[in-house]
Formats: sequence, C-alpha cells, structure tokens
Amino acid sequence: MKLSEPRTEILVPAAVAATLKTAHVIANEQTTNWGEWKIEAVPMYNIKRGPAPGKLYHPKGRGNGYVLTYGGKRWRL
Repeated sequence: MKLSEPRTEILVPAAVAATLKTAHVIANEQTTNWGEWKIEAVPMYNIKRGPAPGKLYHPKGRGNGYVLTYGGKRWRL
C-alpha cells in the first residue's frame, strides 16, 4: 500500500524535519490551512521526569500537538 503521493503534505516540528526530506516545519503556536482544514500546532511535552535526573523525555517546545478544525468541529491530537 502506498502511503504518500506527490501531492502529500507532511507537517512536522523542527526536531523531526531533518529526518523527512519532504516535510514542512510548523512550530509551536503556528497555524496553517490545508484546504478547508485549519491546523494549529500547540506545545507537546511530558511532565514525567526522565530519562535522567532533572531531564524530561520531551521538553516543552521540542514537539507539537495539533488542533484540527473542520466544519466548525475541533479535534486535539
């Protein structure tokens, strides 16, 4: 099964962009539109400590969560 086509758009945080040559960076707090969809990037992070003392697995600002809006409905991913 083919997962992408030439018109496929991939939105990622900067921490992931180096691993995907065709990706478009969207930073925390940025908003973009894809057709009739509104895509909002929000900070994604863990509050659980690890992998070392004083460190977080995913520090705030490194990754994205997303809020998608379509037809007046919103989904948080």
